[in-house]
Formats: sequence, C-alpha cells, structure tokens
Amino acid sequence: MLGLVFGFSTANTFLTALATVVAVAGSLTQFFPISGQKSSTVPGVPPPGTAARQAGERHGRQPWLILGAGLFLIALLGGALALRAGKQPECVSGFSDEFGRGPDTRWIWVSPQSTATLIPSTLGTVQMTAPRDSDLLPNNPTAPRLLQSIGGDFTLETRLLFSPSNGYQGAGLLIWQDRDNFARLELGYGGFRGIEFSRSTHGAYSHIVDAWTYGGKSIPTRSDNVLLRLQRTDNHLKAWWRDSTDGAAWQYVGETVIDLDREVQVGIALVNVSSHPNVAARFDYLHLSCP
Repeated sequence: MLGLVFGFSTANTFLTALATVVAVAGSLTQFFPISGQKSSTVPGVPPPGTAARQAGERHGRQPWLILGAGLFLIALLGGALALRAGKQPECVSGFSDEFGRGPDTRWIWVSPQSTATLIPSTLGTVQMTAPRDSDLLPNNPTAPRLLQSIGGDFTLETRLLFSPSNGYQGAGLLIWQDRDNFARLELGYGGFRGIEFSRSTHGAYSHIVDAWTYGGKSIPTRSDNVLLRLQRTDNHLKAWWRDSTDGAAWQYVGETVIDLDREVQVGIALVNVSSHPNVAARFDYLHLSCP
C-alpha cells in the first residue's frame, strides 16, 4: 500500500491528506470515547451501566473505521495517480494517407497567414501553397503545415513533387512540438536545390544538412520528385532521402539529438521566403509506422 501512496505527485500532497484524516478521526474520538472502565459484577446480573458502556464502545470504534477508510482511499487515489503519471504516449498503430480524396479528417490544417491553401488534385496528391514570408523558424513560424498528434517512436515517409528555384523555398516532413522545438526534412533551394535537414531545440535553430553551401554538409540534387524519411527513437532523429525518378536506393542524410516530449505533432509543411508571391508543392502520400 505504501507504494501506491507514493504515487502522489508530491509528498506534501499525501501528508496533507493524511493529516486531515487523522485530525478528523481524532476529533471524533473526543465525542465518542471508548469506555475502558471495569466494574464488579454479580453472577447472572449485568453490571450497572452495561448497555450504555456497550453503546459507547460501538460509537468509539466509528472514528477508527473512518480513519481506516480514509487511508484506503488515499492509497487508492495515489495508485491511480502513479499509473497515470507513469503512462507515456506510445506509437501503437501506424497510419497511411494517400491523399486520394484529400487529407484524412484527423489532420489539423495550420495556416498562420490564412492565405495558404491545401487542395486535393486530380493526380491523387494534395497540393499545398504558401505565400511570401512563410517561414518556419523559432521567431517566425508562419509557414503552412498539416499536422496530427502521435506519441512514442515512429518513422515518417512522404513522396514530394516540388521544383524549388529561389532562396529560400522548401517543402517536406515536419516534427513539431512547439515554436522552439521542431525538426524539418525538406527538398529545398537556398543557394542550390538540395536536401535540407534542420532542427530547433529550446529555440536554438541549426542545420544538420543545408542547401545553401556546397561542401561536406550538402546534398545537392536536380530532382523534383523525391522521397523523404524521418525516424524518431527517443530523442534521436535520423533522416534519409531517395530520388524517385531514377529508382535509386535510400541515401542517408544525417542524424541529430533533440529534446522532445513523447507526444508531438507530425506532418508536412511548405516554406517560402523567396521573392515569389506564391509557391506550390504536391505531396503524394504520408506514411507513419511504429517500431
């Protein structure tokens, strides 16, 4: 029972509840004292005051029954809180949205600028548009995004048809906790077209792979038809990409560590901070699988 009692969020909560029960029971014993007096008896004749003494004993036991019941309820409540606090959201069932008839009703459409659009196409894809100044940074999360909640470890995958041509334009996968904690895997254009993998943790934004500078941290491509994959294991993220036009194998992008809650939102997003007034990207599907 003590193990259940310690399920309270703090020791003070439990001690306060226990003290209250004891105080109530103690005050009741003042009104219903337990008689412990002895008196001489005559064989076959009840001693004087027997009935009153027996009634007093019955009343005297009541506070202790109240105390016991109170302790039991405290232990029961503590156990329930312990189970609730110890239960972490986990990915138990994956999902797949082919966007054939538009996004599933579980999705949440976020359009901070209100002029972004999400339109099903006749090609079995969903088209997202983003106006100028649609960014996705801690100090400016204005890009449109399509999200839904998921807990635990998972793998995200999408096929993207997109032709970024001006800096910066990017579209792809998003893991979102809040404006200070998120991760992006995109096909983008900064100084060239390439794979972009970045993350923000506690408001500190950084690139793992970027499409701005040629070098060891860049993955340039001419493709406008790519597959993106992002995997979460605890707070460890790994990313891959594949050119869908030539049947190439999956290629490793990079990995990073990010401080995230067990339950986050995942989905797709489109960034446009270029000179173009409107940018469009088409998504063929989004698959989420559990370990």
